[in-house]
Amino acid sequence: LAARVRPMSDHEMHLHGMSCIVIDQEGSCVTLVNPENGDAKAYVLDYVYDSTNPPEALKTKKPSTADSDTKSRASDIEASQYAGNDALYKDVGVILLQEALEGYN
Repeated sequence: LAARVRPMSDHEMHLHGMSCIVIDQEGSCVTLVNPENGDAKAYVLDYVYDSTNPPEALKTKKPSTADSDTKSRASDIEASQYAGNDALYKDVGVILLQEALEGYN
């Protein structure tokens, strides 16, 4: 089982929504917290992907090769914590695709 947590939408932020998800990627755990009463329920999964805070390069445009050579350490750390499509495909997509081609679903 896998979960990928997306960023809040503009609509959710406009309504002053609060995130109710706590992500522990190391322990592959997602905790859902009821914002009204604080009750929480934790789920341990095979994979947990945090896509809530994309790096600046993904929010605007892809950097050129020259730009990528001058990235700051902070940007490197932020990018390493963001789970993009490539991470999800590598961990889950390849297996699913292979099994689908072999006739499993």
